[in-house]
Amino acid sequence: MATPLDPLSRRVRVLLSSHGITTAEQLAVIHPLILLGIRGFGYKSLREVEALVRPGTRYDRPEGHWPCRCECAICRGTAPPVIDAQLTVD
Repeated sequence: MATPLDPLSRRVRVLLSSHGITTAEQLAVIHPLILLGIRGFGYKSLREVEALVRPGTRYDRPEGHWPCRCECAICRGTAPPVIDAQLTVD
């Protein structure tokens, strides 16, 4: 059975449902950057979502980047996940 979004504030529920997200299971698989790309969805809304679907975790913006609705892959939510790697210069 799908878990409803009842613990979230009305504003966040309406915002998510307008984008077709109606259950906590759907919400759990969406990357935080994609959520932050929704107009009107900010870090306060993200903290509510994290408390519901990822208790004890906290997403912070990538260093030096602010979700800005530009055309970069990060803002579009299509960037591949960042894996810790070291850049070596010969």
